[in-house]
Amino acid sequence: MTRMQSFSAQLRARAAFVAALALAISLQASGAWAQGEAVRIPFFFTMPIYAAAPLGDARLFVVERAGIIRVVQNGAVLPTAFLDITDRVGLPSPVPSGFEGGLLGLVFAPEFAQSGVFFVYYTHDDDPSEGFAIVSRVARFTAADPASSDAVDAASETIVFQVEQPFINHKGGTVAIREGYLYLGLGDGGSGGDPGERAQDDTSLLGKMLRFDLAQQGLPWTPEVWAKGFRNPFRFSFDRANGDLYVGDVGESTFEEINVERADSPGSLNYGWDVMEGTGCHPDGAADPGELPCFDPAFVDPVYEFENGLPDACAVTGGSRSTGVPSRRRCAACTSSRISAAARSGASAGIARPDSPRS
Repeated sequence: MTRMQSFSAQLRARAAFVAALALAISLQASGAWAQGEAVRIPFFFTMPIYAAAPLGDARLFVVERAGIIRVVQNGAVLPTAFLDITDRVGLPSPVPSGFEGGLLGLVFAPEFAQSGVFFVYYTHDDDPSEGFAIVSRVARFTAADPASSDAVDAASETIVFQVEQPFINHKGGTVAIREGYLYLGLGDGGSGGDPGERAQDDTSLLGKMLRFDLAQQGLPWTPEVWAKGFRNPFRFSFDRANGDLYVGDVGESTFEEINVERADSPGSLNYGWDVMEGTGCHPDGAADPGELPCFDPAFVDPVYEFENGLPDACAVTGGSRSTGVPSRRRCAACTSSRISAAARSGASAGIARPDSPRS
């Protein structure tokens, strides 16, 4: 069984709200707004799926799933797109139910103000005539004038990494940078129950958190498998205060989970899928030959989980770690129609205490 996220016309009606939510979370994370207040942007975005900003930059860059990045400057959306790679993304229209590809992620190099370098994560159909032959790509672009919001030349693209995908869902969606490394979270390849057992397979890059050294010279880049055992880590981010990694991993049929990995972790952790789903034993994974048994101590439990059958709760699709509460970690988990929060003390492990949902 798998629960697919469909980005149909119904989502278009909520585009302004999603953009405002993305604005609040992104600016709070970047430090541009101390309170992270939501502000409605008077623009009708088409399938907005992410927002980011270069360090110390007052502009907000909104990612539209079809392959466009738009700039919000001084509260208004600029008329010219910052980047348009719709021809490479090739998002089907209408988007088929369960299709989770598109332009999904954006991250700016720490020295963007000088170099103009930024990275995007998107899916591409290698041969549309043969149905879906999807690859996931990380590409590097360079803005000729980083201080300007003029359109970036799409010809500046350098594909630094790509991997073939077996199904149309579970593509992950985030690229992020920490201390000279670019991180990419990849889902297990899709379908339901990880039929290829890829998340636990050390020979597969799917179901993994990958890490790339930004100093690599050759192409394509060679990834390091930083962690494994993910179903679909659609959104993750690094705590700006201490570098901890927060990962929202979309659940299968029972639990959504948030995993936290401390900044001083040596890596190589196993988050359990598809043997475990949250802190429970997943029926399909428990009997897979060659895999660890359920509840093996090598598996890392999430710090927070919730049942995806709760009212108004669906997939964990985003979040932010608040810095406003001393001596506590607070993580907001965005689902289909609500924001909820959980708190944990210090660096302790174990399931966090959920706070009241915030609609």
